[in-house]
Amino acid sequence: MQHRALTAARVDVMVRTTRQFKQRTVGSIVSQTLACALFVAGIWTSNAVAATERSGEDVFLTCRIEGRDREASVSLSDIGATYRYGPSSSEPELTLTSPLADLDYVRHNGPAGTVDEIMTFANGDTTYRFETGLRNGTQPDPSALLPFGRLTISRSGSELARLPCRPDTIERAHDRLLARMRDIGRERASDGVGFPNYTIHDLAAASASPPCEVENNVDTCWSRGVSAARGGDLKAALEHYDMSCAARIMTAGCYEAGKLYLQNRQLRGYVRARQSLVRTCDGDDSGQGPYACKYLGWMYLTGTGVERDLTQAFVALSKACFLHNDAILIDGEGCHFLGQVIFETRAPS
Repeated sequence: MQHRALTAARVDVMVRTTRQFKQRTVGSIVSQTLACALFVAGIWTSNAVAATERSGEDVFLTCRIEGRDREASVSLSDIGATYRYGPSSSEPELTLTSPLADLDYVRHNGPAGTVDEIMTFANGDTTYRFETGLRNGTQPDPSALLPFGRLTISRSGSELARLPCRPDTIERAHDRLLARMRDIGRERASDGVGFPNYTIHDLAAASASPPCEVENNVDTCWSRGVSAARGGDLKAALEHYDMSCAARIMTAGCYEAGKLYLQNRQLRGYVRARQSLVRTCDGDDSGQGPYACKYLGWMYLTGTGVERDLTQAFVALSKACFLHNDAILIDGEGCHFLGQVIFETRAPS
């Protein structure tokens, strides 16, 4: 028995030692591979790419890499974008520059899991993909926007390393890169999607902003709300959207305000949500109208913030599904909820 116990103890020690050795070895291999990749890329860069001088540059994005004493940044000149990687307190180990007209740039906007901007800098067959923006959908508050950044290094299509940014170190000037590319006449992202034409505003409180007016075919209060939201300040965005809704120039501000009042935990207000969504649902915006009707109908269907009313739900969801306008633009989820209403009203009691 003593022999068996001793043997078992030795096996446990051996397993733990083996695991520790494997962890150290794998970690060492990964670190060495990454270091080698960066070193080789750095040599290629010094021979192939002339780094832009720091004078005359505008740093619009920077972050520190999680678990490493390294910083990644992107700065802008009048015609180019420069990516740098290296220790935060000394000269960069790697510098890559791309003309703004040729920069590999994609914008992804959406709900949970959103990546706002993706810039990819290439050097030979090695690419450095820098993703940054705001995300929601995570606990403890899935409706809150959180800064996000990640650097992915690949060679010949094979990923070498994926390095997340420390969220508390991410500094980003929203839409500054977009503005600079529009200034040089670029109209589309690298995936062929056209750039939005809304005015890009500096972040400011609604109380300190001028009255709403039409500019570039949109309401300036709405576009200030978009800028605030893209900068991560949803409270300020809501104030601008409310101003837009009250100005009655267009219903886009009402729609955005209604969604925030309905969905965001910190800004939630069901009465205001209903009021804003009714304005958009009853309006003539063929793009956002059906979606506003969907949210409004869902509130009545589920009794969220209002008394449950299947008749009101049917009216709103019918608009969402197919009755809002003559355009072939419907909300498929609205049709799904409409089906639920019809099933409940026709089901035998």
